[in-house]
Amino acid sequence: NNMKVSDYLVSKDGYTGCLTIYDSILNDVEILANNSNCEDGINIVKSEGNISKIFIKNSISDALDVDFSNLTIENFKAEDAINDCIDFSGGSYNLKNLFLKNCTDKALSAENSKIRAENLKIFNSYYGVVSKDFSFIELAKVHFNKVEICIDAYNKKQEFAGAFISIKNFNINDCKLNSELAKSSKIEVN
Repeated sequence: NNMKVSDYLVSKDGYTGCLTIYDSILNDVEILANNSNCEDGINIVKSEGNISKIFIKNSISDALDVDFSNLTIENFKAEDAINDCIDFSGGSYNLKNLFLKNCTDKALSAENSKIRAENLKIFNSYYGVVSKDFSFIELAKVHFNKVEICIDAYNKKQEFAGAFISIKNFNINDCKLNSELAKSSKIEVN
């Protein structure tokens, strides 16, 4: 077999997820994934509803990628992602009980999204929570351990402006915030 890792990342139909959920209504769904070798372990696109549990382990790139959706996720656990543990682009998300461990890049990344998240535990990741390009993230009850940069907010694409993060119940001594914020971005710690 002469296939390289990159040959697996996108299907012949252009889907980036080992499992792609597209244009669906989700009701109390549970998803388990292990050893995914796609660009996204799970990719959810243009969907709405609620997910009671997601557990993703050993992803070759992003564990979960969600685009243009409106979802509530009750329990999410991701371990050992070579890129981001969760990546949101566009949409609105309500998240509770997240456990994100060994995310090589970002534990939680959002672009042009609105997110409310409560009870996050992030371990051994380079970035904790990153808000980009018009994202608005509200966090409560967050615990970081062995995270290089806990929180960052910035503008990545020139067609967008900055981003915002509000965080409550957080020990600022756990790790560092990006102190060189762009003028259009804001981080508020209570």
